[in-house]
Amino acid sequence: MLRFQKNGELLFVICQKQVAKVVLYLKQNSIRSDDDLEKNVKTAIERFKVLSVSIKEKEKRLVGIQVLKKHIFDYFKTKDVYADIARSS
Repeated sequence: MLRFQKNGELLFVICQKQVAKVVLYLKQNSIRSDDDLEKNVKTAIERFKVLSVSIKEKEKRLVGIQVLKKHIFDYFKTKDVYADIARSS
């Protein structure tokens, strides 16, 4: 997120914060070379793919549960009506 001002001071402060975050990330993850960074990125991408597939599966399951919930609610709303019809027959 960069904001420009006439004097440019705000831009400098934001860039410093971004650089500080990058340096902190590199230190926390013991990244000392391009190979280490590339390995870390590949691991993150694979983890993202696995989580993404898992989330999509859970979202599909939630849709199915919502349909079942609607049918159950409709059943309980009409249950007494059908019971009355069966008794009167």
